Amino acid sequence: MGPDPGLLRRHPQPRGRHDVRSISGLTTANLSLDRVRFTAPVHIGDTLYAQTKILTRRPCESRPGIGVIGCQTTGHNQDEINVVTFTRTFLIPLDADAARDATDY
Repeated sequence: MGPDPGLLRRHPQPRGRHDVRSISGLTTANLSLDRVRFTAPVHIGDTLYAQTKILTRRPCESRPGIGVIGCQTTGHNQDEINVVTFTRTFLIPLDADAARDATDY
């Protein structure tokens, strides 16, 4: 099944890019956190960055207006050393603009 064009409506971003506001900020529920790997130590004073790749997206069968997202997130420090990686599945509104309007987010 191809991606639903209404899934993940977002503010203009470079193609393939999402920000926290357009993805995690609208999360309705986290369903799973899997394959968590801490690959290097993190120290006080480190600056951490995260990059998330959307792996799957589909409408939720049991909740109209909600989508199910699967993603892989990799965190790295200021030296671009990967420190953590994990996959996550979560619920998000299909119409992000309507959710923002309703919650003033």
